[in-house]
Amino acid sequence: MRRTPNDIESLEEEKINPGSGSYTKPRNRYSLESDLSNRSQSFPSNIQDYQDIALGEAQKHREGRESYYTFPIYHNGTLLVHRRYREFVWLRNQFAETFPGCITTALPEKEGIIGYWTNQESIFYTMRRYGLEKFLKRVAGHPKLSQSQEFLFFMRDDEANLQIRMKESLAKKGWIGTFSDFKSSVSSTISSYMYGEQPILQDEADVFFNTQRTELRGLYQQQELLCSQGNEMVTNLDAEINSNIALSKAYENMRKVEKEQIAEKLKILAETHHQIAEVQKESFDKIKLLVGQDLEDYRRLTLGALETLERRNKIKIEKPEIYANISMRDLNADLKKDLEQFQQEKIFLGKSVSNQLIIYKQEMTEKISEVWREAYNRVIGW
Repeated sequence: MRRTPNDIESLEEEKINPGSGSYTKPRNRYSLESDLSNRSQSFPSNIQDYQDIALGEAQKHREGRESYYTFPIYHNGTLLVHRRYREFVWLRNQFAETFPGCITTALPEKEGIIGYWTNQESIFYTMRRYGLEKFLKRVAGHPKLSQSQEFLFFMRDDEANLQIRMKESLAKKGWIGTFSDFKSSVSSTISSYMYGEQPILQDEADVFFNTQRTELRGLYQQQELLCSQGNEMVTNLDAEINSNIALSKAYENMRKVEKEQIAEKLKILAETHHQIAEVQKESFDKIKLLVGQDLEDYRRLTLGALETLERRNKIKIEKPEIYANISMRDLNADLKKDLEQFQQEKIFLGKSVSNQLIIYKQEMTEKISEVWREAYNRVIGW
């Protein structure tokens, strides 16, 4: 079962001090006054070029027997802060509460990556960094989220101040942040909650958003299938590489004990399989990045849109009792605008990922064919 970023306490490899996980009911405004005026800040209050935000390599920290990872965040090449994964989770949940109609990309879940690599490998953190950076770039490019106090606090506050803010806010573990349960198998990609009964349609907005919801469910299922196929492709290619390396070594060992005429042919075979393995390694590196970064990012973007649509339905049904302070008119306007942006990015990502995968496979096939042609010519010429 694929878990969500909200299950971070049970999934994260980093060790958290149990005493620091105490939360209280959120307030309308933070009671803590920021001390930013007393600090030199390089992060602007209004970001014009969000492409200048970047995350550095994951850095490991130790506190006694405990350890955890942080990611340095840069703007225009200047280091701003270091942030842990759980702090990204907090930021996204704050957006879900404050801007319920705005779409935010889902964060890279542990199980979303662990299907390809374990958290003991450095590439795991490379993939996580990519996902978190994409999340921040989209937030920084969003007209509302980029101007929010939550985002500026996240990008400016020192560790102590941010931890105080986190303790003052309610830990989101239900529908409002991310889905509490959804399965990764193709037959049940979206959880039963997502496929629950449709709310009674009351106006044109309900019809529009539920149509979008149905379409995105189908798209998400396709993306889950693509991720599964990509995982299988990476696994199979890795096996082929190991097989060719083993064959190369076997032919090389056989060559040492055979007569000169046969030994020369075995040498050609050993070199051929070695060259094929090198070609496959080059393609393997490209394909695993495509699967672990771009394909997963495409899926997470769709998941974020689905979550926002589900959140709207929940608020619409329960608003009189719980969400009376939320304007459905404003929520609908935000969601409709973000869905338009999502549709544009969806088209670009879909074409980009598909085209790159085709190109990588064609390149590998052509190079392997060339290796075999050269080997054949050597044997004939010999």
